[in-house]
Amino acid sequence: MEGADRSFRTSSWLFARALGVVLAIAFGSLGVQARGLFGETGIAPIIGKVEADSVAAVAGLEVGQEIVAIDGHETPTWQAVNFRLLDRIGDSGPLQLSVRYQESDLVSQTTGMLQNWLADSEQPNLGAGLGFQAFRPPSPVILDEIVADSPAAAAGLQSGDRVMSADGKLMPEWQQWVEYVRARPGAERLLSYERDGIAAQTLLVPARKEAEDGTAYGQVGVTVQVPEWPQDMVREFHYGPWSALVAATNRTSDLVIFTLNSIKKM
Repeated sequence: MEGADRSFRTSSWLFARALGVVLAIAFGSLGVQARGLFGETGIAPIIGKVEADSVAAVAGLEVGQEIVAIDGHETPTWQAVNFRLLDRIGDSGPLQLSVRYQESDLVSQTTGMLQNWLADSEQPNLGAGLGFQAFRPPSPVILDEIVADSPAAAAGLQSGDRVMSADGKLMPEWQQWVEYVRARPGAERLLSYERDGIAAQTLLVPARKEAEDGTAYGQVGVTVQVPEWPQDMVREFHYGPWSALVAATNRTSDLVIFTLNSIKKM
């Protein structure tokens, strides 16, 4: 019975995915207009981390490599990578990957082996499913917006302040800071930060919040300054009227094939 339920959930997810693609095709003409007027922008698919013993690791993928093609289809952006990987959910067999290092024209071919890949996942994480994470530029804890009447405001923090440590623990990355705060609701913390190059300290007490499941977490009421992507990793595609039509037609063709493949897996 459990197997039947899992099969039903997987089929339902595949149907929903196929339906979403059909709707995308229905609005394809809007894509033509957008390409003609604005073009497209994406981020180069550079690998930032590879998990040991994963599909990616066994295939020989390494940090710093760019995924240039999957199953023979070019993947100039992460959007393109995700689109190709979506088409392989539930599959078993070889996944053909073409990769290269940045600033190199030498493309290497490798193969990852799939086995009912992510078939039982209701909300599949494509990169994690293969065992890799995307590269992201360093994100130091530089504060942007301070919410009024928040713990951060009460502590005297200002936009532009850079958090250096909390209770002596270094905070080089924004995600590390978020996890630290969330794990300490209502607990007073000694915060070290820099403002205009001058070191300072303050006491900060994260507000206690509760998730839907009743789990408590801390919140201080700040947003972070978004780091800029290296210019050589930003991919921009500009289309004229004719090339926009060709690009949209190719995309629609890909979506139709994708939809048919999804239906066959139900």
